[in-house]
Formats: sequence, structure tokens, C-alpha cells
Amino acid sequence: MSYFHSNTSPQPVETIERSEEEQRTVESMLCDHRTQLPFSLNSLQILTKRYLHREADGNILESPEDMYRRVAVALAEVERVRFHRDPQALSDAADAILVELRCHR
Repeated sequence: MSYFHSNTSPQPVETIERSEEEQRTVESMLCDHRTQLPFSLNSLQILTKRYLHREADGNILESPEDMYRRVAVALAEVERVRFHRDPQALSDAADAILVELRCHR
């Protein structure tokens, strides 16, 4: 099942080629967390400034994959409580979306 509007099956993307300086920037932005998702530097800046959980001192507590999991769990809980749906099925669907995100660019 595809969660994207595409008629083609997902193809693995190559790892984003980053210079050593860009890689240091990414690691610095994510407080040494790593991601396999193909985010541009601009996308990572937005994620780190707006969406990734932080400690009180500003250190990032999660990777982008952890953020997707956190959101998926919260959505699954709403679906379970409000619509009596199986949270495990929703969790599995969230995992499938993450796999597709790793394959789309």
C-alpha cells in the first residue's frame, strides 16, 4: 500500500552525499543523533527548530525517525480511543510510511 500519490513503486535512494563540513553541521544540528531519512539541510534546520523534542537546556532528545514514531503513537492512541481501531495496525502503517520516506526523495 502506498501512502504517496505515485504510480511507481518506491525505489531506494542513494545516501545523500554531504561534504565533511555539511555532515558536521547535520550532527551538530541533531546533537549527534543520526537520521537515515533524506532531508536537506534546510529541512533538518526546520525540524530541529520546530518539531524535535528538546531538553530544558536546548539539547535535542530525538532523531527525526523518533519524532515520526512519537507522532504515530499519538495518532494511534487517538484512533484507539475515539474510533476503537487497533493501535498495532496503525503502528505498522506508520513503520511502512517511514520505509517509504527513506525511499522517496
